Parts: sequence; C-alpha cells; structure tokens
Amino acid sequence: MKRRMYCCTDMAPNRITDGCAPRHLSEPDARAAWLRPLTLGLLLMALAVLSAGSSRAQEAETELLRPLVEAGISSYVQAQASSSRAERLARFETAASQFDEAARRALQTTTGANAMLYTNAGTAWLRAERPGHAVLAYERALAIDPADRQARANLAYIQGQLPDWVPQPRGAFGAHALPFLPHPLSATQRALLAGALFMLAALTLGLSVWRRWPLLRVRAALLALGWGWLLFAQTAPDADRRAVVVDRNGALLRASDSLNAPARLPQALPEGTQVDLIESRPGWWRVRLGDGQEGWVRRSGIERISLIPAIAA
Repeated sequence: MKRRMYCCTDMAPNRITDGCAPRHLSEPDARAAWLRPLTLGLLLMALAVLSAGSSRAQEAETELLRPLVEAGISSYVQAQASSSRAERLARFETAASQFDEAARRALQTTTGANAMLYTNAGTAWLRAERPGHAVLAYERALAIDPADRQARANLAYIQGQLPDWVPQPRGAFGAHALPFLPHPLSATQRALLAGALFMLAALTLGLSVWRRWPLLRVRAALLALGWGWLLFAQTAPDADRRAVVVDRNGALLRASDSLNAPARLPQALPEGTQVDLIESRPGWWRVRLGDGQEGWVRRSGIERISLIPAIAA
C-alpha cells in the first residue's frame, strides 16, 4: 500500500505528518538562537551603565564649572552697577576672562564646547571696549553653534565699527555649509553627519554585494563622496587658519618679518580685524587680508580663532 505524501504547505501549524521532514536546528544555529538575545541584553545593559556613568560625570563637571560661571555673572552685574568708567571697564574685562576660562575648561570635559559661554565672554569683552577679544569669542561661539543669533549680530556690529579702509573678512570655509541649510554646520554636526554617511555607505555597499545590484554600488559611491567631503572640511588647513588682531594698539602690516621692514599700509590694522594665516616664523605671522593683500605681523598682536589654541592656552 502506497503511503500518501503530504506537502509541508498543506500542514496545519506545528503539525508533523508523513512525507515532511521536520526542521531541526543544527547545533550552531541552536546556539545562535539563544546567544543573540543574550548578547543584545548584555549590550543594552552595558550602554545603560555607560550612559548613567557619563551622565554622572557630566553633572560633576558642570558643578566644577559653576563657580567660575557664577563669578563671571557676578563681575558682569557689578560692572553694570559701577558709576566709575575705569572700574566698569575693569570689571567687564574680569567677567570676560572668567567666561573665557569657563569655556576653555568646558572644552576639556565630556560636556564639550559651549557656545553660550563664548557668547557671554564676547559680550563682556565688547562692554570692556576690547573688540579684538570680542570677535575672537563670537567667532568661536559661531564655530560651535552657527545659529547663535546674538553672536552673529554682535559680530556684524563690531565689523561695522571698523574703519572703511579695513578689508572685510572673507566668508566661512565653503564645506561648512550646505546650500539647503539656513546656517553653516557646526563641527559637531559635521562630524555626526560624516559618521552617518560612512555607515550608510558601508551598509549600501554590503547590500549591493549581497544582492548584486549595481545601482546600489553607485549610491554607495555617492555616499562615500559625501563622507569624504565632510571629512575634508573637518581637516582642511583653511578651516582653522583665521585669526583676529587683539592688540589694543593694532598690528602693523610689514613687508617682511623684521621690525625694520617697511609698512605695507599707512596705519596699523585696528583691533578686531580678521586675517588669514599663511606662514609662521619665530615671532611673526605672514597674513592675508580680506582683499588679498599680504604682509607680516607680530605674533603677539593676533590670536587664532581655532578652538585648539583655546584648549592649549
């Protein structure tokens, strides 16, 4: 008597009949079946522990910065209440230095750069009648948060107060902005976007190899180009070679790196002028102005905008 064969698709769920070989997990598959949820659980637990530890560390670091920030606020309020011009300027300068120090220390913590502290420092420097340091602080605030309206407005105000013969600074590095965004991307945003593009490019490439879809490889290549573009924006020398004249007496632009060299301009570059750094020699910087003029200035008269010198200061 012939036995009737059944197709597996005719079976009721969880019912084994003749003619259908039951699917048993192989030993490696069976091990993987319980290892996956276990691994995922351990990973989630580790992330939770790290997140809690990071949160506690950030709270502790914030508490360390709090006295310095409160001291800056106190100095600023005292300056506003002072009737003596000399005392008022001195207290504003003290407040600016305290905000600057708090911002510098924040860079060395897990909390990271804080645009608000730099904006506060810039406002205090502006009230202290030190436009060079104010420009420096506002530019650093905008490097962290390009959408900071107060920093942008006050920076435009300072630039408008410079003499007409001072060339306006050239625009921000092109790779920091995208045409469909209202503001340039901050360094953190560029880093996050670059990481996301890299992951998408890797996943798309892997999927194209698995599925053998040539079109996906083209998309992976485009994503990789976007990642490389943002990576270049992070590391391009042009991105951090801007500086500001911070000397009260300005910076005299000379034809060479010598105090005896003739001046390129009849007047010193006033405090608050922005320049591009080209070449460094002991005690001197070769700089380029917004209109393309070049010359040498004393190193002590200018300071780089980049946040890296702020950490090392």
